[in-house]
Amino acid sequence: MAKQKKNKNESKGSGKGTVALMIVASLVLVVSIQLTFIFFILGILPSIVAFLIDRSPGRTTFHTIMACNMSGVLIMLFPLFADGNQPSTLMMMMTDVFNWFIIYMSAAFGWFLVWGGPYMGQVIINAFNQRHISKLEHTQKRLRSEWGPEVESRNNELE
Repeated sequence: MAKQKKNKNESKGSGKGTVALMIVASLVLVVSIQLTFIFFILGILPSIVAFLIDRSPGRTTFHTIMACNMSGVLIMLFPLFADGNQPSTLMMMMTDVFNWFIIYMSAAFGWFLVWGGPYMGQVIINAFNQRHISKLEHTQKRLRSEWGPEVESRNNELE
């Protein structure tokens, strides 16, 4: 039998499995840790938005923002679990502006990596290239001073 071509919409990392996993994980969180679920959902809102808007293959934007956002959310959940998941601790954490600042700034750092990372990489690569060019120019000047100006004219004739 002839081999069937894969449909362009069918990719290795289809979003259906990810969505199903997120729904199951959310249900487990709702049932087991009801108090923390509200705090968790409010904390991962930037990741949810990134999941909804990222349509690129591999969803790299979503994965970057989710990793940074989860680092901020999970740090805030540890004191809640250490205190035995008490409602008073949750209310104290939810009303603390500094906690929300850390959570959302960690997601903002993810967006910074997505948008600013390529520019930072370009600046670093350009700096390395400029350093390499200056070394080659220095070597060229040294050769010109040792061998004379005919080295430069000989090079131009070959071209």
